[in-house]
Amino acid sequence: MFEGILTKVVRLIRNKTKAPFISTYDFIANYYYKHSKSYATLSKLNKYFNKANKPPDILYLGDSVLKNVSYDDTDKRTIEEMLKDDLPNFVSLASISHSAYHPGVYYSLLKAIQVMKRKPKIILLPVNVRSFSPQWDLHPNYQFETEINALEKYHQCRNINAIKLDRKTASSALFEAYDASPVHYPNTSLNRIGQFRLLVNARAETEEQKKFRLAHIFIFHYMHTLLPTHRKLTLLYKTLEILQEIDVSALIYTTPINYQAGNKYAGESFSEKIKSNIDVVLTVIEKRLDSNKFIFWDASMLLQSDSFVHSDIANEHLNQAGRSFLSSNLKTKTMDLYYALPKPPLVDNQKIDG
Repeated sequence: MFEGILTKVVRLIRNKTKAPFISTYDFIANYYYKHSKSYATLSKLNKYFNKANKPPDILYLGDSVLKNVSYDDTDKRTIEEMLKDDLPNFVSLASISHSAYHPGVYYSLLKAIQVMKRKPKIILLPVNVRSFSPQWDLHPNYQFETEINALEKYHQCRNINAIKLDRKTASSALFEAYDASPVHYPNTSLNRIGQFRLLVNARAETEEQKKFRLAHIFIFHYMHTLLPTHRKLTLLYKTLEILQEIDVSALIYTTPINYQAGNKYAGESFSEKIKSNIDVVLTVIEKRLDSNKFIFWDASMLLQSDSFVHSDIANEHLNQAGRSFLSSNLKTKTMDLYYALPKPPLVDNQKIDG
């Protein structure tokens, strides 16, 4: 019944506007890319690994999960801030994160570090399973082509002053193509990204509509079938290759997912799909995991719904309980890697703001 209402809404919107539907978040993201003229991330890397006499011991890469907190939290520290506090004083940590960063960006960041004077001892590398989904993978604002090109250029010329960014707003044509992209998901008759996006931004009037909407958000975000040939999996594998080449240890972990809410709204097959997709990730990278310098930790289904910013939320943002759990476990596993390093430093290092 709600699908019929959705179809009418789609037709109504398409008839009244020639532009594709763009959510509030997309509008803000477009504004950012139009008005931001510098690439602060490369400047940070240059500061940490070219200019600093002593680089940070640990570099934590990530997406918006690293920065977000819940409105209801009494402890407003981010995950990276909690981890800095949890680590011993003699271990320094820096972070590079941005909303929607993904393995393609991480690969290019590591290529830039590859040619810098100094290197971190350990990389923390989250694998967000949603980043492989069509929702994220194909989104016009999540390609970061300008940033990736800048990092690739730095890798070639090694001159930060030669890097000039020319960010451009994602065009209506790109969003139209995005909305028209065919997708294949279980448990739904929707088969275009635009159909899912309209449903995501629709207001549910009844409890039945709420459940239908939430089910489709979880399906859209997570229930894609991940193939070993996925472009971002290839780049994840290449990232581990670079880490081995530059002799840097890594903790690779899957980002926690609100799987209980996924099962509640999308059905028990939700967890099964998450497990099968993570199995694909492991199949692709397992050859590189043979190294004793790498640890893989599957944290995807370790947290209950009350550890997220909202019990029904279909993203990976954690409240203070979830962040505390993640930070504590990251600290333990990171220190396992640290103590396995040859001749760990014994002097205190000042912690570095990320």
